[in-house]
Amino acid sequence: APIAGVLFAHEVVLRHYSLRTFGPMTISSTVAYVLTELVTDRATFLPLQAWTLGDPHEYILFAFMGVFAALIATVFMRFLLWSSHWASRSAIHPMIRPALAGIVVGLFMIFLPQATGTGVGTMRQEIFLDELQTSTLLMLLLGKMLLTAVCLSFGFAGGLFGPALVVGSAFGGLFFNIAFDLGLASITDFSFFAITGMIAVSAPIIGAPVSAIVMVLELTGNYAMAISAMAAVALSTAVTSRIFGRSFYDRQIFDRGIDLSRGREHARLASRSIRGCLVEGIPVMDPSTSQADVVARLSGSPWHDFFLVKDGKLCGMISRHRLDHQSDQPVDSLIVEYSTYFVASQSIAEAMVMLEYFAGSAIPVLDNDEETLVGFVTEGSVVAGYLDVAGQVQREEHALL
Repeated sequence: APIAGVLFAHEVVLRHYSLRTFGPMTISSTVAYVLTELVTDRATFLPLQAWTLGDPHEYILFAFMGVFAALIATVFMRFLLWSSHWASRSAIHPMIRPALAGIVVGLFMIFLPQATGTGVGTMRQEIFLDELQTSTLLMLLLGKMLLTAVCLSFGFAGGLFGPALVVGSAFGGLFFNIAFDLGLASITDFSFFAITGMIAVSAPIIGAPVSAIVMVLELTGNYAMAISAMAAVALSTAVTSRIFGRSFYDRQIFDRGIDLSRGREHARLASRSIRGCLVEGIPVMDPSTSQADVVARLSGSPWHDFFLVKDGKLCGMISRHRLDHQSDQPVDSLIVEYSTYFVASQSIAEAMVMLEYFAGSAIPVLDNDEETLVGFVTEGSVVAGYLDVAGQVQREEHALL
């Protein structure tokens, strides 16, 4: 599926269209297609060009299938997150976890071999042979979900796309069996339901609805199949985004503090530390300095506030207008606690939110212990950091080859 591959890269990896990347990705996808499909003379993965849907009214069923597919996808992803969280907190030594997962895989090889491996053979059996009973499809659906969660949580390397396709095709077969028993589908429509279920479950998991629909058209060469998949994918992605999120990968990144749903600019801002916005020249005084000396030192300075620092610790701040230029009293008698400060580990995105109601000249940046002074930032330096990130994103999106 070379076209779907290019769309997938833009939809999931880059998350934007860029002329600079479109050319190289299109060329690489074309070369890969030529080498694998023409040189090796491989046939279409799912050759269903001559197959047609028995009743056009069944497109309504595909829309309902999309809703249930969203529930299956959500359960699958939540189970993966839970199992990963449980494994990371368990007392099982990391060196032992892959061995335990291997035992589980061995048991599945004995009792339910269809749930192991890449799932290509299982999908072909589900789609073309129509020999799997409802009980077998249900065991395959639950077994593949369990096996995937165990393997990924216990240290095996792998992805979700293949398992999602197997789970989806098993769900599509189950949905067909129920619809057929109720007299809502004809026996010749099994492949439509299996493939539609496969795409409806996998699309919200990987977060690529457009790529999934195009992939169906490329893999099957069947326009009616692509339309049925489109009806189901539209509902499955919409429902999943409401109850879980855009995709499993987005949820993993969100749990690390980066919300990709707010755009690429926000993701960049959330990953850039406030340390990059530090400025020089902010007036700093010792608390024991007299008011008259401070007034003399600040003569000609544009800053209205200054900060008191002792032994690297920030003590507070004082507004310039409160000083008595003839007083020999130390300035610490006028000290005011700073209400706004940043921690060095905070991002520019967090700083932008905190600056919404800030009124002042400079903001101290403290170490993670919230005591040691690292430096200062201003509203202007934070805005400059934001504009720098926004400019980088725009240059990436609109740059020419």
